[in-house]
Amino acid sequence: MAASDPLADHIPFQTFRLLIENISLWQIMALGLLIWALSNKERLQSFGNWLTTTLKSIKIGNFEAEFKEAERAANELMAESENQAEYENSELSELIAEIDPNAPSASFSAARDRLKQISSGNVDRTQILAGLTPEASAVDFYASAEILRQKRDLSYYDDVVETVARLAESPRLEGKRYMFVWALASALHRMTLFAVKTHQRPLLSVDQLRTAREAAQKLHDNPHVQNDSPNKPKRGIRGPAQYTVNWAETGLAKLALGA
Repeated sequence: MAASDPLADHIPFQTFRLLIENISLWQIMALGLLIWALSNKERLQSFGNWLTTTLKSIKIGNFEAEFKEAERAANELMAESENQAEYENSELSELIAEIDPNAPSASFSAARDRLKQISSGNVDRTQILAGLTPEASAVDFYASAEILRQKRDLSYYDDVVETVARLAESPRLEGKRYMFVWALASALHRMTLFAVKTHQRPLLSVDQLRTAREAAQKLHDNPHVQNDSPNKPKRGIRGPAQYTVNWAETGLAKLALGA
């Protein structure tokens, strides 16, 4: 009697074998490229340009038709992504135009909810970073800070740290409201927490954590910041600033142990 195959009844193995037997190598590669490209708008655009160039040079048998089909699908995905991004960026611009920077804090609840919803989409990176510049309006700054607070995207980490450090050096936080600066301090806290607490090895380098700790400590110690919620400092800017310091130190300790 022939020896039995120990993998014959192994469901994951059978599933993998069926996929290999029914999907060609180029389809697997194309799927992988699409997944990679969809993770970033710039990548998606580059992928579409590369695919178009490739189609002009490859004319072998059925590959031409198959690549054209892949190109059509990629172009549809790019168009959908761009349309969604344009809608979200337009919505963000309209919202910014509606916000009164001097309105009572309680009135920002609806705007905060809309910014949270917008942050889950393809917000233009350039627009977010523009809000962190010294020249940005108070509302642009607040919108960028709140979006970053919700996204917790570490690709913006260095930009957030740099902005926090700049604000900390200003005697009056560049004239920005406590609530607006709190939003950015909270964004830095959340990003640091995500990078350190939820990963055995922090997703940030030693230099990044040290720079963030220094920036957050300076913001915490800023004389003007001391007047924000003096009776309950943790509710003001000093709260997220101190939390950032604490998590940065935890991250540094983790990195030291893993070195």
